[in-house]
Amino acid sequence: MQTTITFKNIKPTDELKSYVNKRLSKIEKLLEDKGLANVVLIKEDIRYIVEIKLDAGKLHINTTEEQKEKNMNSVIDKAVDNIKNQILKTKEKQKNS
Repeated sequence: MQTTITFKNIKPTDELKSYVNKRLSKIEKLLEDKGLANVVLIKEDIRYIVEIKLDAGKLHINTTEEQKEKNMNSVIDKAVDNIKNQILKTKEKQKNS
């Protein structure tokens, strides 16, 4: 999966980049087509925000997670879990059609 990571008001670190890629690699197994993921990591005051836009063939999923956390990793986890759930729901709908 091709991944683009953008940082806003947060220091771009290799640890965050590798964590995002690691988490998204688990989703890649669920996709039938090669995917393109645009990830935006934002820090605003005490809030961390993660926006993910995933495009893979006919599948287009967007999610935004926002929390008052002490680290970005837990917000990334929730956003990726949300994407995973949306992929599974879409696959189930297609299977039942």
